[in-house]
Amino acid sequence: MSGILLFVIHTDSPHVFMVGFAFMQLGLATLNVLIWAFITDVIDFQEIRTPSRFRPVGRLRPR
Repeated sequence: MSGILLFVIHTDSPHVFMVGFAFMQLGLATLNVLIWAFITDVIDFQEIRTPSRFRPVGRLRPR
């Protein structure tokens, strides 16, 4: 939303641009953290479903 607002107002002031850009980066960082939180939830769910936590390297199926 902040990126669209910066595009629409088309400011020449570097201070206004820096504040808008900081809000835009804050939103992107929040999205990135949320995605990685979902990934860890999926990994935890897989560990709950299967009895083994780690699979040895070189084997396709656990014993």
